[in-house]
Formats: sequence, C-alpha cells, structure tokens
Amino acid sequence: MTSNNFRSAFAQFSKVAKTKGENHNRRIMLYLNARVNLMTPVREGVLRENWELHPDYPGADFLPDRKNDPGGSVRKAAAIIASEQINGRRWFFSNSTPYAFPIEFGYSTQRPEGMVRVSVEHVANLIKRKLL
Repeated sequence: MTSNNFRSAFAQFSKVAKTKGENHNRRIMLYLNARVNLMTPVREGVLRENWELHPDYPGADFLPDRKNDPGGSVRKAAAIIASEQINGRRWFFSNSTPYAFPIEFGYSTQRPEGMVRVSVEHVANLIKRKLL
C-alpha cells in the first residue's frame, strides 16, 4: 500500500468512524431527552413542556402557555439534536418554570428523586453496560 493509498484509506476510515460516533451519541441524546421529559411530574403540563435543550450554553425562556402543545418540547429538542453537531459540545437541559429547581431536588411527591439527575444516571449505566 502506497503512502497516498494509506492516507486516503485512513481519511475514509476517520470519516466513517466520526459519523458512526456522532450518530450513536445523537441516539443517546434523543433517549436522554425523552426520558427527562417522561420523568417530569405532570399536574398541568407546564413543567414538562418548558424543557429546552441547548448546545454550548444553558438557557430557557419560560412560556406558561406551552401546556397547549403536548410533546412540543420533545419535538423541538429532537429537531435540535438532528440538526446540530453532537460530539465535542456541552449540552444543557434548561427549564425556566419557577418550580423546576425545587421539583428536581425533592419537592415533588410524584417524583421526589428528580428528573434530570436520575435520567443521566440511568443513561450512564446503560452506556457502561453497553446497552445504549
């Protein structure tokens, strides 16, 4: 194998490996996003529908009428995950609902263990066990 052939083969391998890794991590992000949403306790749906996923920076806008769009936050996050580069970035779950933080840290009787922390731990365990 010549030097040029090796470089070409290596470049092709790198591209395929990067794409496979990116797609694997995309599936992990989709699963984690759905799990956080499903783990969120619901009384009126405002907390669940105000989850946002942001690459590179935390931040969310509280919109009290999002309860009128069931599944809207999951669809929006899925569109972001599908269109953005996953690898090499930090991803943030944000929820500006005034009671999101207390619910995450034990205020809810429906979900006293929280939503994000338990979901991240669950996904990390699935990854360690090579199930995701």
